[in-house]
Amino acid sequence: MNTLLYGSKVLFVDSDPSSLGIATDNLIKINGQEFAVESTHADSNIILLNEAFLGTTISPTITDTGAVATSVDRTARNIVLKTGYGVTAANQGAFVAHAKLYMAGHPFTNDGSDASIGENFDYADPSPGEFLVYFETDQEHIIYRRSENVDNQNFYKASSDVATPSTETYCATRGTNAIYTCAADSGGATSKSFTDTTLALVLGDTNGDAVAPSDAAAGSGVFIGVQGPYKVDSISTNDIILEDTNPGQTRFSDYIAGADKTYQIPTFVSAGATQTGINDVKVALLNGRRYKIASVVTTADGVNVENEVTGTKITLTESFSGPHIQLICASCVHSVGAASGGAQDIVIKDGFVKDTIAKGDALLLGGSLSYDNLLFATASLDLSSGADDSGANARTLSVSESGTNAVFASIADTVTGVSLYRLTIQNGFTPVWITESTSQATYNYVSQCSNRGICDGATGLCACFKGYSGDNCNQQNMMAV
Repeated sequence: MNTLLYGSKVLFVDSDPSSLGIATDNLIKINGQEFAVESTHADSNIILLNEAFLGTTISPTITDTGAVATSVDRTARNIVLKTGYGVTAANQGAFVAHAKLYMAGHPFTNDGSDASIGENFDYADPSPGEFLVYFETDQEHIIYRRSENVDNQNFYKASSDVATPSTETYCATRGTNAIYTCAADSGGATSKSFTDTTLALVLGDTNGDAVAPSDAAAGSGVFIGVQGPYKVDSISTNDIILEDTNPGQTRFSDYIAGADKTYQIPTFVSAGATQTGINDVKVALLNGRRYKIASVVTTADGVNVENEVTGTKITLTESFSGPHIQLICASCVHSVGAASGGAQDIVIKDGFVKDTIAKGDALLLGGSLSYDNLLFATASLDLSSGADDSGANARTLSVSESGTNAVFASIADTVTGVSLYRLTIQNGFTPVWITESTSQATYNYVSQCSNRGICDGATGLCACFKGYSGDNCNQQNMMAV
């Protein structure tokens, strides 16, 4: 491996991926996290993964080219070089077509033409939002040539197993053993409010006005944020009346409070569609690990089926561990506005967020890393388009609280800043189905903690039995047995 950044889906290798035997829908494992290959790119030597890498950044060996950049035009994908520190006869060989380059902690590739002496040059964007190097006023960045660090870890391919991306999106609740076909409300509505006494859920538009549900019907299941499914009893104009048949389930009233609030929490409805051939699949790849499938049941109409909702339910042989927490940026939140009517504004220091935050992303701030403290982006913060190098000191992200516990105390301008996180594999996710081969010898399904420890559901970490160690308890110390 040449380079793979924490939080990135772009794996840079040192040669055409096809020469390594890597193709779309192959399965590879890096640092214990398993991925399906979305695509490969021969010229830029890139393998695009289906999920973000959450291990420690894998860095290349870098060599100073002598060139210095002063700005980047993201629209034209052009890097502007400092006068006297550009492409010369001495370093032109470092800027040939598809050259492997590195700047300000980010790998990138020259485009399909050689850079000319004395001229700026264009770069090939590996994936929208991936190359986000910022230049504050009068700031400069050295450009390096990158090559593989021989001490970098390897990645592994399951050469015989077959991966197939799902054609449907799914929802699940952490700690349960079922995933359901689901889709976001087709009208774009989100959960606005809930009345505990009548079990009435109201959806709203971006202005906070109540709207009728587009897809929910009696018998269907509703997921709100990270919780669900809540079974629909009936629809009354703009109200979704829920059944109260599962006392062990988290109630809306536990985290949606007050009629004076206007939340915008992502909402999904269980759907009846199912992927052809799903009954023949034995394993699902979710959030970097395999789960065995126990059963697949499609309920055409959940109205008269107790404790089931309309749609396809896939039962796993063990509990789904849920999303991971991914750091978006460290100490980057400049300030947080006061909560008002279920909404807050997060002000992010310019140049800190090297990512794109999508509408509906589940976010966490500072040390409040709990489901009770989730915030949901009500608008995207798209840093992948246009130039964001003006030197302005802040960018504002609007968020919706997910309940009284999610209110983050307002903070004034801070020098140190507060870190910003997101949940991975949020509802509406796309699983990868794996058909395991009997001849596959590289790696196979292993249960939680390798059957050598107990998974702590609160932290997602393994508590290993005596004599075993490692993140998944796969290392054995014979002296301790």
